Amino acid sequence: MQADSYQPALKTIERLLAHPGARALSEGRRLALESKAVSCRLAQGDAQGALAHLRELLAPGAGASTPELRGRLTLQCADALFRLARIAESREQAERGLEIADQCGDLGLAARALNQLGRIGYREGDLARARDCYEQALALFRRIGDVPSSAHVRNNLGLVHKQLCEWEAAEDHLSAALDLHRASGRYAETASPLMNLGIVLQKRGDWGGALEHYARAEQVFVQVADDLGIPPVRIGCGNIARLQRRFDDAEGLFRDALERARAVGEPREARRLLYRAGALFAELQSPFWSAQVEADLERLMSGAGDPLPPAPESLMGRRHRAPSLVACSAAMRRVETLARRAASTGLSVLITGETGTGKELIARTIHSFSPLAQRPFLAINCGALRADLALSQLFGHRKGAFTGAHAEGLGLVEAAHGGTLFLDEVGELPGDVQVTLLRFLESGEYLRLGETRVRRADVRLIAATNRELREGDGEKLFRRDLLFRLNEIEIRVPTLRERPDDIVPLAHHFLAFYSGLEGPRLSGDGEAVLRSYAWPGNVRELENVMKRVAALHANDSAVDADALLPFLSHSAPAPGPRRSSDDDERSAILAAFREASGNKSRAAAILGVSRKTFYARLRRLGILL
Repeated sequence: MQADSYQPALKTIERLLAHPGARALSEGRRLALESKAVSCRLAQGDAQGALAHLRELLAPGAGASTPELRGRLTLQCADALFRLARIAESREQAERGLEIADQCGDLGLAARALNQLGRIGYREGDLARARDCYEQALALFRRIGDVPSSAHVRNNLGLVHKQLCEWEAAEDHLSAALDLHRASGRYAETASPLMNLGIVLQKRGDWGGALEHYARAEQVFVQVADDLGIPPVRIGCGNIARLQRRFDDAEGLFRDALERARAVGEPREARRLLYRAGALFAELQSPFWSAQVEADLERLMSGAGDPLPPAPESLMGRRHRAPSLVACSAAMRRVETLARRAASTGLSVLITGETGTGKELIARTIHSFSPLAQRPFLAINCGALRADLALSQLFGHRKGAFTGAHAEGLGLVEAAHGGTLFLDEVGELPGDVQVTLLRFLESGEYLRLGETRVRRADVRLIAATNRELREGDGEKLFRRDLLFRLNEIEIRVPTLRERPDDIVPLAHHFLAFYSGLEGPRLSGDGEAVLRSYAWPGNVRELENVMKRVAALHANDSAVDADALLPFLSHSAPAPGPRRSSDDDERSAILAAFREASGNKSRAAAILGVSRKTFYARLRRLGILL
């Protein structure tokens, strides 16, 4: 047991108890061996087996007659229930153990009971109660001279103070726990306070100190061959890299934590690490790795043993591989949720939204999450189809069907058989093609141009338009019955100005894509300028701006407002009615903000208005600086 070899220890104890000579053992000696067997089961993670064993030992007439033995077994029962998340029952057993300790005057037993009650309080979020129980347990452990247990309790007290944001008290307790473990020669136990000290220092803003403690904790985990401890260290280091805006390093560290979590043999620990990695990937706006974490969690929950997909060497150059949506705003999260739900159906989807909002990306996302993900995805812009050749391009033709048809032609519908066909700007389809497309949607049948043999194709259709097809001019050009067939599910993609929370994450994404991992980063005032701009060209315009920034500022470490404003000041105004005076006022405010180097008070002085008036104009015009 001291060597952490619990399975051989458990087998040895079972052989001892089954030996004929075990009948001569005293009741106390026999129950002590039974208790050690329970400890082995708990250490192996078999809380259910330990609980069943304890229920037999605590049953009336089982022999646990002395209060000390009964109290010890009761606390082990509380520990097993705690591990099984049966918190109320665990608290009941711990309180019973404390009563037994008080009756027999056993200080060690009372200290362990209070420590268990502290764990329960911490788990339930009752930090004040947890702190009180831990402090009483610490006083008793000190009184009986139990140094290792004192160290564990001080570590737990440090966690409580950390949760209460009492950083100095947390650091004191964790440092004391570290010193106690070192003094008692328990090297492996120093990893936990080192990790927790790193977290506290990170919260206090001492990132250098936090990294130092994380590195020392990792050294301990490596030396004692604790593979479960290394992923949290990498997550902590990745979190600091994220806070320092070293996004490439952060992604590498989180990716490493993800791979190590996959390799963990204990499912519950793997789930815990994957949950943490997933939350941090979401903050980092790394959609691909977030999806990988989600897939791994689903695999763990279902118990499936499918081989893991190979991880890509880099996320660069994969712009059209879903999932690649940057969805930080509530509006885009709703779009993403609806796209995922649509993916699980076979219904036709109509995606609407202004030009440049990312309609094709939504279509690719639907295809990627659908059962057809491994089949073809073909995209065509209907505005690029020639009116006289549109039928041929969509449905194919036979040789000699028209002048220049020197060979048989395969249509997009036939090429996409078994997969997805995406019709962008579907409102531009000629009228005769609309009739043929309606027939295909209703029956799945079509004719090649110049043929009389009916063909069939199993194709899922996704269409997109930036126009209103239901009324006005759109109704004259687009058949209402075809609209109803296409619009089985409609997804409206909001404009970029309707989801300002996505502007900066998208800018970071495009800047990293076009400039690489060593490229420049956006400064705070640069982000403010991006948020204040109307983006009439939506995501496409933002991508173009970031592409130019990456090309012209490749050697700069940061891109500020002065570097960004030249790319924005001559852009067209946002679509829709807007008074020219508002445009002039917006331009004047942005120019003053640029001249004032991002200082709002100076910008107000340049404009000749008070700071209060300046803020009122910002609110009226929807400018975020």
